[in-house]
Amino acid sequence: MDLFSRRKSHTDVQQFLLRLANNRQATACTLTHEQRCASRTTTNLNIGVWVVPVADDRPYVDAAFAALTSDIGRNGLGVLADRPSTTEEVVVVFPSDPVPTFLRVTVQACTSLGAGFYRLGAEATELIMLEDFPELEKVGMATVV
Repeated sequence: MDLFSRRKSHTDVQQFLLRLANNRQATACTLTHEQRCASRTTTNLNIGVWVVPVADDRPYVDAAFAALTSDIGRNGLGVLADRPSTTEEVVVVFPSDPVPTFLRVTVQACTSLGAGFYRLGAEATELIMLEDFPELEKVGMATVV
């Protein structure tokens, strides 16, 4: 089965990202209506995630690595990692109870920060259903330390 055959709408992706930003903001204030409408509005937010490279429309769970979000916005997110992205697309896994969330993103930028760290700027494209690729559960249930 094609991994990305059951696509969620872009609106679903935006709702997930906004809900995440609103629920996990350190300042405990929520985004205003104007901020929600601004496509470039981001919230500084650090969440431990897994990054799974995607090639030939398939995720490579054995190549997954832990990372940290730096900011989340309506259309995408920034991720800090100890390695550059080797693929144009990745699945960012938010390990949460009881069910992890799998977000397919397109890497727009990969910038070296020095000392072996990189910042990935990514545009969110869709939410992935676990039924489409059950092996992602292995990554989704792992704890990011």
